Amino acid sequence: MRKWARIPHPAHGTLRPRKLHQILFTVEARAKAINPDKAPSQRRITGYPLQIWYLLLSLLALVLICHFTARLLARKSVSAGTRGPLRLSRLPFAAVHVFRTIAFRTTASFAGYTLSLTEFFLGCGYITVIFTWTLINTTDVEGNRFSPRYFADRSGLIVATQFPLLIALGMKNNIVSWISYDKLSILHRVVARVICVSIWVHAYGRVIDLSAQVTGDLGDAWFRWAVAAATGLTLLCSLSVKPLRKRSYEAFLVAHFFVGLILLIGAYMHAKRDTVTHYVWPHLSSGVGLCNGAAFCWRIRSFLYAAFVFRSHPRIKDQNQPGVQQNRVRVGHPRPRTNSSHYRRPLQLGRH
Repeated sequence: MRKWARIPHPAHGTLRPRKLHQILFTVEARAKAINPDKAPSQRRITGYPLQIWYLLLSLLALVLICHFTARLLARKSVSAGTRGPLRLSRLPFAAVHVFRTIAFRTTASFAGYTLSLTEFFLGCGYITVIFTWTLINTTDVEGNRFSPRYFADRSGLIVATQFPLLIALGMKNNIVSWISYDKLSILHRVVARVICVSIWVHAYGRVIDLSAQVTGDLGDAWFRWAVAAATGLTLLCSLSVKPLRKRSYEAFLVAHFFVGLILLIGAYMHAKRDTVTHYVWPHLSSGVGLCNGAAFCWRIRSFLYAAFVFRSHPRIKDQNQPGVQQNRVRVGHPRPRTNSSHYRRPLQLGRH
């Protein structure tokens, strides 16, 4: 093995140009190896996605506390046709009812979409939180703003940690909405489109930061899985535009299922390379929702078979239509008891 020669004293002679060039090259390589941006960028990459979830869980906990507190403190309603005495203690409850009326029943329509004030402000707040935590504190030690070293990987991990929320918002009877007959479909689409944009922000940052390595990574499986997942989600978000979705909902539903599966698998295979699969396991475990969807389809099949094959069971003519809230109607039908009637799950997949 070749050893480095000691630097001679100026009195003993001068360095030859070849030796001086080698020493300077070694010093420069070691200086590059010690990157002052590495420690703070890694700390923010791992910390900021968790901070977003702390904020979301705090908001969800506040909503749950208010929900159960209101149910516990609710008193017996005054019977119809009678009026009770005015009480100042009822003013907080009246204020809550006024707030609910304004927040959930006041709607705004634009471009064919109808949003309540709650959906509008929650969507804007979510967009602000995601992109603020993605792009904040991205100035490197040299003063370059929005350095890819800081926001590229951070954006990818934020995407990986948001999939459980995406799946929860697309289901009925979930712990987010506590509404049995409705899903938070608008927020589900908002989260999906924010994730789609964040994926391409992650890809852009990686290409800019490691442009010399991208050509060599094209043949790797983890890179191809990432491209497939990002392309599929982009196509799905494009097809989810209301005019296209209403024109061919069945095709959208099939594409939604398969692209979602490709997205989950692609995210895991992509994160496996950097040993950050612990960020991906939560939304892979959310694949229980897919199994629940299969159980839901089986229940529908059993219901139709029992209702239309066996003549003794009640038919659709026995349905009832109680009013639920503005612009919504709940349609109920007595389900015949079959051998599959034990499939009662707390989570159900529904239409978007």
